[in-house]
Amino acid sequence: MNNQKIIFVITLSFFFNIICHNYLKGQYNGLMFQKRFYEVGFQLLEISDMSRSIIEFTENDSSKCTSRAIRIYLWYPTKDNDAQKMVINDYLELAKTDFCNDKKSEIQCFEPVPLIKGFNSENIDTLKTQNTLAVRNSEFQDNKFPIIVVGQGLYYESPFTHFLLCEFLASHGYVVVSCPLKGTQYRLVNLNVVDLETIVRDMEFSLSEVLKLPIADKKSIGVIGYDLGGMAGMLLAMRNPNVDSFISLDAGILYPHYSGLPINHPNYNLLNLNVPWLHITQSRFCPGGFEKAHPSNTMKQKVVGDNYLLLLNTTNHGAFTSYAMLGIDNQVPGYWENDYLGIEPIYEKVCAYSLDFLNAYLKNDRESKINLSDKLGIQENKESFERVENRNSTITKNQIIDKIIVEGTQSGISSFYKIDKEIKEKLFADEIELNWLGYHFLYWWNRPIEAIKVFEFITELFPESANAYDSLAEAWFITGDKDKAVEYYQKSLELNPGNENAKLKLNSIK
Repeated sequence: MNNQKIIFVITLSFFFNIICHNYLKGQYNGLMFQKRFYEVGFQLLEISDMSRSIIEFTENDSSKCTSRAIRIYLWYPTKDNDAQKMVINDYLELAKTDFCNDKKSEIQCFEPVPLIKGFNSENIDTLKTQNTLAVRNSEFQDNKFPIIVVGQGLYYESPFTHFLLCEFLASHGYVVVSCPLKGTQYRLVNLNVVDLETIVRDMEFSLSEVLKLPIADKKSIGVIGYDLGGMAGMLLAMRNPNVDSFISLDAGILYPHYSGLPINHPNYNLLNLNVPWLHITQSRFCPGGFEKAHPSNTMKQKVVGDNYLLLLNTTNHGAFTSYAMLGIDNQVPGYWENDYLGIEPIYEKVCAYSLDFLNAYLKNDRESKINLSDKLGIQENKESFERVENRNSTITKNQIIDKIIVEGTQSGISSFYKIDKEIKEKLFADEIELNWLGYHFLYWWNRPIEAIKVFEFITELFPESANAYDSLAEAWFITGDKDKAVEYYQKSLELNPGNENAKLKLNSIK
């Protein structure tokens, strides 16, 4: 190698290292962080969910029952322009006490593992002194802003994991809330339905507290979930009809997960995920993009709402976190793999695409919708961005049942027949809930005519169901029309000659 080449390589290496550590040195000026519309406020809310209990042990090994304590991290647009900004060490101190806040504890509290293992000690010391965007306990803006709930991931349990994304969104007019990832009875989070439900409830509780604030726009809510928080975020979006958009960051929900989560959770139903969804993940998890994806791909099964898939060229799970912007020093198995250097642009894209998506669907911002469309189909270095589906949101099964109860059978059932055939065929997988609704009308709510309408609706959906005709016959018998009762008991017997109840009823009537 000649001297010119040696000088070139040394110079390139020098500038590359500067780029990798530019945020660490307080010199990071990425485009997405330059443009801000609001100053950022921050609060830590420490509240107990009195509806849930945990067991704690005292010094003499006796146990006591106490309510579940939730630490809520809150970022928001603030009025304070010139107040003293928080430094990164302020967040780190909070992260340490997220899981070790008992003053009597003999267990030493440490900074998050991705930080202490991924960075040299002298660089951590410098990093701790750097300013953030946030001003602690500052005054709310007078306006109302959309709410974003952020779910954390395994091994990245503290909200410090996404403080940059949260500050960034707050600076663009969002109220952002998050809480640490904890198991049901202790810090350890198990990959099971019980702990996943606990995480969802922690996110729901945090959301409910933020909804009380004067700055919160109750009609505009988004969910972002990273890793296991993505599974929890998906369930939250499925079961809460107030959620308007969903973003998942490198979460194991694009294909069935080895743990069975979140599919084995009782609230999992893709037909209830009828909001726009942006999934951002590593390109290796969906080689060839959506078109070549296996039929088990969740986005191929989701038929309602706009869906976007962003594949980024990285093999680092941590590249989807704030750590990616801090100038990582060391390769750490399980955290920072081979391509840990120069991953700042990856996280920039995570933030930039998330902002455009949220602006488009929570603020109905025309420019952001154009930005999303302009980025579609871009492929470079194995990265791609695709709009997978483009279907209007539709009514869910729960909404149809609620309309039947509140507005009457005509309104509720007619709304079912207005939706697409493909969705209609999947909406009611069985007759159980509708049958239960019919019996509530018949016996508990004294609305027998509506019970008949519901049972007739079931026979249309499940024409081969002997039980559906048996229920319809019972409803006609209760209302006094024995001829109709006989007709449908006989129909039930045709479909199931072993229906002893129908035989007894027919003998009784005759």
